[in-house]
Amino acid sequence: VLSTLETRFANQDGVGLLMERLHPEVLQWLDKHFFCEKGCQAGKAHVFNSPIFDARIDLWWRMFITEAQNPLQARSRLGATLFIAGLSIPAMQPSEGEEWSVQELEDYLASYNHLAAHGRKPEIDPEGFSSAWPRKLLAQLLQLCPSLQLTLHSVKRLGRQACSSDSEMGNSFSGMVSMRMRQMMGDDDLDTQEPPGFPHEMWIYLYAGAIAGGVLPGTPDHPYPLSPANSAVNSQTGWPQLDPQAEIPF
Repeated sequence: VLSTLETRFANQDGVGLLMERLHPEVLQWLDKHFFCEKGCQAGKAHVFNSPIFDARIDLWWRMFITEAQNPLQARSRLGATLFIAGLSIPAMQPSEGEEWSVQELEDYLASYNHLAAHGRKPEIDPEGFSSAWPRKLLAQLLQLCPSLQLTLHSVKRLGRQACSSDSEMGNSFSGMVSMRMRQMMGDDDLDTQEPPGFPHEMWIYLYAGAIAGGVLPGTPDHPYPLSPANSAVNSQTGWPQLDPQAEIPF
């Protein structure tokens, strides 16, 4: 996976293509689909729609939150990992030349079960993305094209909408589900040992990475491009999508 991604994107033309695919209109479409009740529901829909892949992300998060110095560092590591994981999905398709739509990406995520049809060959390396190489690859891409950092920061700002009304860690959807399951199973004594459930709005990084890698935006409920009435404003607040005064750091 790393060799394929480096060959395709770790050069001036390849990294430039990532930014071209994540232009403002695409980010506006992603915002609308990601937060809509008929879309991702800020990532929460994947608890049920893509339970295996969602569980894999939860395990990555548990490792990052344990090893990181603070939750913000854990979020940064998870964001980088999800972006590179998303980038790898279209890059590792068996048949090249056929671009997926976001609808097909979501169908793939819903069917993801570690193993291919015959239960022998892994579809996506389930362990490798929890190592440091995705973050190192992203750092390499940012060194080639520092402006990519602004694009990633825009994705970060969009994702932050989902946690504006709830505590980022304690009230995350997966955290509430985990707490309820432990109560049903009589495991209340484990509450102090259980790490917080991962913030589901971080799923937006995987979508952004997949689109940067070649997945075409658009679903039946949210066709692309958006109508002019929807393309200029945020779907939740009515405010402009991107802030030109935004700080740069990822």
